[in-house]
Amino acid sequence: MKSSSSGKCTVVVCIAALAAGVLSTWGMLRASDLSMEAATLACLPTLLLGALGICYIVRRRAFDDAMQASLRAQLDLAARHAASHERSKRATEVAADQFRAMLEQLPAPVIAVDCGDDVLVMNTAAQKFLHLAPVARTSALPHALASLLATTARAGDGVRRSRDMSLALSEGMLAVRVDCVPMGELAIGVLIDLTAEHEAERRMGDFVAKASHELRTPLASIRAYAEMLEDATAIPESERRQLLTTMLTESDRLSRMVDQMLSISRIESGIARIHAAKVDLCELAAESVLAMRGEANAKEISLLVSPCAVVATADGDRDMLKQVMLNLLSNGIKYTPAGGTVTLTVDTDHLARSVVVQVSDTGPGIPPEAMGRLFEKFYRIESYRRLAKGTGLGLNLCRSVIEQLHGGQIGVDSTLGMGSRFWFSVPMERVGRIAA
Repeated sequence: MKSSSSGKCTVVVCIAALAAGVLSTWGMLRASDLSMEAATLACLPTLLLGALGICYIVRRRAFDDAMQASLRAQLDLAARHAASHERSKRATEVAADQFRAMLEQLPAPVIAVDCGDDVLVMNTAAQKFLHLAPVARTSALPHALASLLATTARAGDGVRRSRDMSLALSEGMLAVRVDCVPMGELAIGVLIDLTAEHEAERRMGDFVAKASHELRTPLASIRAYAEMLEDATAIPESERRQLLTTMLTESDRLSRMVDQMLSISRIESGIARIHAAKVDLCELAAESVLAMRGEANAKEISLLVSPCAVVATADGDRDMLKQVMLNLLSNGIKYTPAGGTVTLTVDTDHLARSVVVQVSDTGPGIPPEAMGRLFEKFYRIESYRRLAKGTGLGLNLCRSVIEQLHGGQIGVDSTLGMGSRFWFSVPMERVGRIAA
């Protein structure tokens, strides 16, 4: 605007000068005797200068207008670029916030870092997992974890990296597997707790070791008796029969142990299936007592079943539930001395909508220190080993069948020197899919 006003003033001045030149020429003509041609030649320089000034000013004004138009166009373009950049910036910030929110909601521990060693995201699960407050730099992370994340972020090769490592935390050592996924100049690390996996491996190793030991005992007995029969040329018939009977007994024990281990393994691996139907547990109790009557009579033990006062039916697998009853009855008979009593009772708990089965005995009871381990694989009370032979798998199998396949509960109450009461409960109706 200032340049335009100045240009207008200059044009006015030039026009005034030109007019003054014309008037001067006109005055000269009237005041003198010069001819028109001479007067015109005298004023010609002034007229030319005025005309040139006007032309220059007009062209200058046109140039200034063009420059101003170009400047306005450039400013408008810059404004549009700035607006576009601001929109892109806001969109990037929104996307980043959504990305952080998504990672924050993940239940798995997740850490995202950039190639500058900045920690962009460390979700709540990762903070709890590592027992850390939010950190800004990878240097605040455990060294092995920070090194893997930084290497993946800087490599730029798009290669996914996975590594098992032990992290020294304030709570102790933690075994983890870190899966690093590169995303441009970022690396996203997902942390997996290996504690449960290592514990499962340890338990599997213990299981194999104990199973090998337990299997070796009957196998050694069978082999020893077989060698005696092979080497001896003159064994009395009664002794021969005794050896054969012992071999058959050990073979049956070995077979039961293998069957129990296979059943437990199928249940724990999730491939066991139950054939659910309405089962009358009072009827099942009577059948189980009848099946165990011979074993009880051989030990001079009274085997009783309490009359069912109510209808006690539940959804479950009939054969599996009967096997649990037989195992508990057999366990009671084994550890009850001659002249004792084993009683099977079936009742209902309408409040919990379940059927409760109890097997009570008058045996020696269970030491308090053994109560917590009674349902573990291969666990047997050391001081009771002389009372009866066993595999230490029966109670563990009972727990797997009741809790994992039927969604019920199993437990034991005992008073040392006064007997024990094993019990289990199963829902009257199955809710959802219990067996996997």
